[in-house]
Amino acid sequence: MKTQRGFERWLKAVVSQAETLGKLRYRRALVLDELKNLTTRTARESAWLKEKGAPAEALAMSREAMLVLAHERCLAEQKVIQADQMIIDVQDDMNESINDLAKTLKLEPVEIAHSRAARAF
Repeated sequence: MKTQRGFERWLKAVVSQAETLGKLRYRRALVLDELKNLTTRTARESAWLKEKGAPAEALAMSREAMLVLAHERCLAEQKVIQADQMIIDVQDDMNESINDLAKTLKLEPVEIAHSRAARAF
């Protein structure tokens, strides 16, 4: 009876970690999409201004807009880095929880490999 309660607590913890991991991966995907949109938008606006031969005043305003977009991109990159670190932390916690149970049950240790989170964006 005591073992079953312990297992249930452990299982709830692992399921909760898995849910958190899924949410973090989804949030990371959204931020990567935002980065892609910012990159596309910056290139498109810059090309449009050059094509139209915009006057100096418009180019100056465009430079300011590009600085804002660059800042937004920097913030999005920081969000990706933070999400990557949180994903790695949650995966490490899950590995530890699973291995604790494996030791209790005298099974071979298991490790969930880190996802693509550690790769460069």
